[in-house]
Amino acid sequence: MNEDRIVALEMHAAQQEALLDDLSGVLHEQQRELHALREELRRLTGRLEQNESRQAAPSADKPPHY
Repeated sequence: MNEDRIVALEMHAAQQEALLDDLSGVLHEQQRELHALREELRRLTGRLEQNESRQAAPSADKPPHY
């Protein structure tokens, strides 16, 4: 009976280790994706700022229909 308990504990520890390895892989993938998304956001923000700075300032002249 004591040996059965040790075997059960060893199996449980092995399952926990496998689960931890899986979670570590998922976390690594999510960190990589988050980094890529941050870079894309930074790039798109830069493009947006460039587009906004290229737009002409509103004219103080009255439109022709006035």
